[in-house]
Amino acid sequence: QLAGVQVDHAWSGLMSYARHQMPQIGGDGNGLWWAQAFGGHGLAPTCAAGELLAAAIAQGDDGWKQFAGYGLDNTHRPFGYLAAQATYWWQQGRDCLKTRLEG
Repeated sequence: QLAGVQVDHAWSGLMSYARHQMPQIGGDGNGLWWAQAFGGHGLAPTCAAGELLAAAIAQGDDGWKQFAGYGLDNTHRPFGYLAAQATYWWQQGRDCLKTRLEG
């Protein structure tokens, strides 16, 4: 059914992972809110973050503050990017080896 369908846009940017491997949810107190670093966590935490931020914006709820300890850490560029890439390569290599051993 999809024969001949072409991709108009594709994103190949960086995955959003935090060093502490927890989502970063918060605000700056001036109307700017963020929910990021969900790489590898799936959709459930992303939806939960949306609910937390919606409640914060619409009702002034402070439930989002339970994530305050997982703030915006320095990644020590470019070393953070290099460490993340090395982690991706390690995981890819491990998956490849596992596939070969099982196959």
